[in-house]
Amino acid sequence: MKPLDISLSGVEKIIFIIALIVALAILAYEIYFYLRLLRALKPQKRTDHIGKRLARLIKFVFGQRRLLDQMVMGTAHFLIFWGFLIIGFGTLTFFGKGFSTGFALPIIGTTFQTPFLVL
Repeated sequence: MKPLDISLSGVEKIIFIIALIVALAILAYEIYFYLRLLRALKPQKRTDHIGKRLARLIKFVFGQRRLLDQMVMGTAHFLIFWGFLIIGFGTLTFFGKGFSTGFALPIIGTTFQTPFLVL
Protein backbone atom coordinates (compact mmCIF):
# COMPACT_ATOMS: atom_id res chain seq x y z
CA MET A 1 0.00 0.00 0.00
CA LYS A 2 1.44 3.33 -1.08
CA PRO A 3 1.21 6.27 1.37
CA LEU A 4 -1.17 9.11 0.53
CA ASP A 5 0.63 11.80 -1.46
CA ILE A 6 -0.17 15.32 -0.26
CA SER A 7 1.06 18.27 -2.26
CA LEU A 8 0.12 21.89 -1.70
CA SER A 9 -0.86 24.30 -4.44
CA GLY A 10 -2.12 27.86 -4.70
CA VAL A 11 -3.26 29.51 -1.47
CA GLU A 12 -2.27 26.53 0.69
CA LYS A 13 1.32 26.77 -0.51
CA ILE A 14 1.44 30.51 0.21
CA ILE A 15 0.05 30.02 3.73
CA PHE A 16 2.51 27.18 4.29
CA ILE A 17 5.45 29.35 3.19
CA ILE A 18 4.35 32.24 5.42
CA ALA A 19 3.95 29.94 8.43
CA LEU A 20 7.34 28.38 7.70
CA ILE A 21 9.02 31.81 7.47
CA VAL A 22 7.46 32.90 10.79
CA ALA A 23 8.55 29.66 12.46
CA LEU A 24 12.09 29.99 11.09
CA ALA A 25 12.26 33.61 12.28
CA ILE A 26 11.28 32.53 15.80
CA LEU A 27 13.83 29.72 15.64
CA ALA A 28 16.54 32.15 14.48
CA TYR A 29 15.75 34.50 17.37
CA GLU A 30 15.95 31.64 19.89
CA ILE A 31 19.26 30.44 18.44
CA TYR A 32 20.62 34.01 18.59
CA PHE A 33 19.50 34.31 22.23
CA TYR A 34 21.21 31.08 23.29
CA LEU A 35 24.36 31.79 21.26
CA ARG A 36 24.71 35.09 23.14
CA LEU A 37 24.49 33.16 26.42
CA LEU A 38 27.08 30.64 25.24
CA ARG A 39 29.49 33.38 24.17
CA ALA A 40 29.37 34.82 27.68
CA LEU A 41 30.73 31.57 29.15
CA LYS A 42 34.40 30.83 29.78
CA PRO A 43 35.89 28.77 26.92
CA GLN A 44 36.93 25.19 27.64
CA LYS A 45 39.12 22.81 25.69
CA ARG A 46 36.79 20.16 24.26
CA THR A 47 38.92 18.79 21.44
CA ASP A 48 40.84 16.35 23.61
CA HIS A 49 39.89 12.64 23.83
CA ILE A 50 37.58 12.79 20.80
CA GLY A 51 37.02 9.00 20.69
CA LYS A 52 36.09 8.91 24.36
CA ARG A 53 33.77 11.91 23.96
CA LEU A 54 32.01 10.35 20.94
CA ALA A 55 31.55 7.07 22.83
CA ARG A 56 29.98 8.97 25.74
CA LEU A 57 27.72 10.87 23.31
CA ILE A 58 26.44 7.62 21.84
CA LYS A 59 26.06 5.98 25.24
CA PHE A 60 24.40 8.81 27.15
CA VAL A 61 22.53 10.76 24.47
CA PHE A 62 21.43 8.22 21.88
CA GLY A 63 21.40 5.28 24.28
CA GLN A 64 19.84 7.26 27.14
CA ARG A 65 22.09 5.26 29.48
CA ARG A 66 21.63 7.30 32.68
CA LEU A 67 17.88 7.12 32.46
CA LEU A 68 17.84 3.38 31.89
CA ASP A 69 19.08 2.88 35.47
CA GLN A 70 15.44 3.51 36.42
CA MET A 71 13.75 0.69 34.55
CA VAL A 72 10.19 1.98 34.05
CA MET A 73 10.90 5.72 33.79
CA GLY A 74 14.05 5.14 31.75
CA THR A 75 12.33 2.86 29.27
CA ALA A 76 9.47 5.33 28.86
CA HIS A 77 11.92 8.19 28.29
CA PHE A 78 13.95 6.10 25.82
CA LEU A 79 10.82 5.31 23.78
CA ILE A 80 9.62 8.93 23.87
CA PHE A 81 13.06 10.22 22.82
CA TRP A 82 13.31 7.88 19.84
CA GLY A 83 9.63 8.41 19.01
CA PHE A 84 10.23 12.15 18.71
CA LEU A 85 13.21 11.54 16.44
CA ILE A 86 11.10 9.33 14.18
CA ILE A 87 8.25 11.87 14.17
CA GLY A 88 10.82 14.57 13.38
CA PHE A 89 11.92 12.75 10.23
CA GLY A 90 8.27 12.27 9.29
CA THR A 91 7.62 15.98 9.78
CA LEU A 92 10.65 16.86 7.67
CA THR A 93 9.31 14.61 4.92
CA PHE A 94 5.90 16.30 5.20
CA PHE A 95 7.49 19.76 4.82
CA GLY A 96 9.49 18.55 1.82
CA LYS A 97 6.34 17.24 0.16
CA GLY A 98 4.84 20.69 0.60
CA PHE A 99 7.37 21.96 -1.94
CA SER A 100 7.82 18.92 -4.17
CA THR A 101 5.43 16.01 -4.67
CA GLY A 102 8.20 13.45 -5.16
CA PHE A 103 10.27 14.55 -2.13
CA ALA A 104 11.81 11.71 -0.12
CA LEU A 105 14.59 11.71 2.45
CA PRO A 106 17.61 9.68 1.37
CA ILE A 107 17.57 6.11 2.75
CA ILE A 108 14.48 6.68 4.95
CA GLY A 109 12.25 7.67 2.03
CA THR A 110 13.59 4.99 -0.28
CA THR A 111 15.35 1.91 1.07
CA PHE A 112 13.77 1.86 4.54
CA GLN A 113 10.43 3.46 3.66
CA THR A 114 8.25 0.53 4.79
CA PRO A 115 9.94 -0.01 8.20
CA PHE A 116 9.89 3.76 8.77
CA LEU A 117 6.15 3.91 8.06
CA VAL A 118 5.61 0.97 10.44
CA LEU A 119 7.47 2.83 13.20
